[in-house]
Amino acid sequence: MLKVRTDRSYEALARRVGVSRSTLHRNCRGEVVPGLDVVVRFARVCGATKQEAEDLVRYWALAADQRPDPAPRGDADLVPLLADVVRRGPVATRFSVTGPAPVAAVAAAAICRSVGEALRNVAQHAGVAGATVLVGYDDGRVVVEVVDDGRGFDPGAVPAHRRGTALSLVDRMAAVGGRAALTARPGRGTRVRLEWPDG
Repeated sequence: MLKVRTDRSYEALARRVGVSRSTLHRNCRGEVVPGLDVVVRFARVCGATKQEAEDLVRYWALAADQRPDPAPRGDADLVPLLADVVRRGPVATRFSVTGPAPVAAVAAAAICRSVGEALRNVAQHAGVAGATVLVGYDDGRVVVEVVDDGRGFDPGAVPAHRRGTALSLVDRMAAVGGRAALTARPGRGTRVRLEWPDG
């Protein structure tokens, strides 16, 4: 019953703010949801009308994937950017790097956001206190993996409406010419693999 109400509320919110349900779901995850709460509270304190508050939420959701890249042009050194994501993450994380990791700035932003999202999922769902982030190279591609040895799950048993993280990782990486894959097994943890460039 709660799930049905939640789905209806989510659908209603998507309609109210004028974005598709998938756009809302993709953008309203991880660090965006607390931001939306701040926007709503700020609107209330300022005495915003209902329409003004809805406009703020809509603009926030649409802008969530349009934030500036960590290095706006050219290449970015992925290692210090990821080190910052790991340091600020919600779980203790071992960070291992093999070789330098220069990537296009837009790819660095997508990888950092994806790693942050994967670490938040470890904190929320894995049932463990830590994870490992591995950075390396494979045939000219940078490969970043987020690994936990938590409870894991059967990806095939996850209903389509609960695949938000996997889909947002895949979409985010594909948008910058990369690839993302998630593998998991019950009792064996979860592995998120990000590659750039794809192919």
